[in-house]
Amino acid sequence: MYLKNIKAHGFKSFADKINIELDTKLTGIVGPNGSGKSNIVDAVRWVLGEQSVKSLRGDTSMTDIIFSGSKSRNPLNVASVTLVLDNSDNYLPLAFNEISIQRRVYKDGSNEYYLNNEKCRLKDILDLLVDSGFGKDSLNIISQGEVESIISSKPTDRRVLIEEAAGVLKYKKRKEEALRKLEKTHYNMNRVNDVINELEVQVEPLRIQKEALEKYLSVKEELEDLEISLITNDITNISFNYNNAKASLEEANNELIHMSANNSTNEAKIEEYKLNRVMGRIKKKAKGPNPLSVKKKRSYYERREKEREWLRKQREAESAKNEISNNKTIIVSNDVFRFLEKYGFEIISIDPDTVTDK
Repeated sequence: MYLKNIKAHGFKSFADKINIELDTKLTGIVGPNGSGKSNIVDAVRWVLGEQSVKSLRGDTSMTDIIFSGSKSRNPLNVASVTLVLDNSDNYLPLAFNEISIQRRVYKDGSNEYYLNNEKCRLKDILDLLVDSGFGKDSLNIISQGEVESIISSKPTDRRVLIEEAAGVLKYKKRKEEALRKLEKTHYNMNRVNDVINELEVQVEPLRIQKEALEKYLSVKEELEDLEISLITNDITNISFNYNNAKASLEEANNELIHMSANNSTNEAKIEEYKLNRVMGRIKKKAKGPNPLSVKKKRSYYERREKEREWLRKQREAESAKNEISNNKTIIVSNDVFRFLEKYGFEIISIDPDTVTDK
């Protein structure tokens, strides 16, 4: 396995797309200062997962590696680097003769990783290259000043380099990862025990609540049955009362209709009687006054006139009686004289000169 191609676009000074083809005969890349030789090494370290901006000679963030533009070129929004590895000897555990590893970074700081043009995680790339001698911290990539830092480093740091060169770093990292998982498992177990202890305290109150809930559900179910029975009974009674009221209403309507019919018949008879009376009056007026009625009226008026005359004579007789009681001489008419004589008055003398027809 060896590095076959390096493709870069927008990474640091590589404003245009570049494709550096490498083969087994290539010894190195030379050029004047500022030509971008170190940028090629940084590109390889970056695509293999380097996260330190200072290691890539950046300032503050990973977006510093994106081409920022020049007087004649506009800045870019993305930086991309692709490494193509020859795997014809199946050194890497993938069934491909060529393996491409790509990384992209955008202006917003987001990163994307691709393995054979399929999106993946950084961990997938690191797991593929572990113990292959081709990693961002491997001895195959030595940047400026790295030799001096290796010589002046602590024994523990040099041990890491020796272990990587000896090929045991892969197993050591696996051991460290297993220990981390084991520690995480112990932590989870402790958390589970804490939860169990907390739940054991709540078991008894929950049991009491469960019993109360079961009793409540039982009583509620019984209450629902009773309510259903009560509603059914009410519906039956209401239906019965409704039918009775409906029958009574129909009977009352029939009686009202019958009474209305009788009333209409009676009104017709009354109207007929009134009409007959009116017609009788009209006929009487047409015939003129009844002679018998006229005779009765005349007899009535004559009788009234006689009664008034008799009362007048009685008053005169009373007046004469009073004067006679006082021994006075009175002059009366012939009618009064006869009236006095009739009632037994004694006539002492009669002056013929005073006796008149009156």
